Amino acid sequence: MATVLVVDDHAASREIARATLDHGGHQVIEASDGHQALQLTASSHPDLVLTDLLMPGMDGYQFVRELRSHQDTARIPVLFYTANYREDEAHPLATAFGVSKILSKNASPLELLEAIAEALDGRVARSAITEDDARVLHDRIINAKLMETTEALGESQARLAAMAESSPIGIALADLNGLASYVNPRLCEITRAPAAGLLGQGWLRCLDHTQRQALCVAVPSQLPPSLDGQHHLGRLALAGGQQRWLRSQIRPVRDSERAVAGFAAMIDDVTAVVDAYERRRAE
Repeated sequence: MATVLVVDDHAASREIARATLDHGGHQVIEASDGHQALQLTASSHPDLVLTDLLMPGMDGYQFVRELRSHQDTARIPVLFYTANYREDEAHPLATAFGVSKILSKNASPLELLEAIAEALDGRVARSAITEDDARVLHDRIINAKLMETTEALGESQARLAAMAESSPIGIALADLNGLASYVNPRLCEITRAPAAGLLGQGWLRCLDHTQRQALCVAVPSQLPPSLDGQHHLGRLALAGGQQRWLRSQIRPVRDSERAVAGFAAMIDDVTAVVDAYERRRAE
């Protein structure tokens, strides 16, 4: 049984790796970033390190370079375990730092266990390039990946923005305090209010009293059942004494750790439907 240090800033990824390694009979210790991982390698002396590449503060390359610079940790086998880099992208610098193998996070549990077994049986190769050359190569690889990620993110955000801007339903995006940072044009049409008047707490006028109260007591990890995906019907008073019937639905927006990072509200004007129903009932 080997002791494996799993280094990843995503708790979900660490949990998946832990489940596989536990099944393979390995003991697992975890670190959420490179700095914590260096402390653990010095104190716990793991038999192998399984590390992500793209992490805040200190990426996988920088972590391995630090690991190799200390005599006590220089010979520890390292596997790169990444969802962001292809093998051909990560291979040049990984080889230079004596990383045994580069695995995708989509790899099967069997592939991961086999790679660990091979790394534990092998030897750590010495770096074939100088420190200056390694630094230049590292900067080039990271910059290329950042450019690629930024371009992909920009395209994704542009598509989402176009969908929201043309949506026939009003949309508001709010933080954990219920303060909206975005409202789409349709919500402005429904409420007959400018976007500036709906940002912050302004959009809350579209919700009924029950929803507003529930938002006030919502905890960061979840939404009250009365809010999460439930449809609510309420009235919105407009200038001149008019009123509109609005049907609203609020759903949590989660981050990469599945924690609630904010709310998305979908608000539809159903005045015509409600009026038709009232007429039929009166008749």
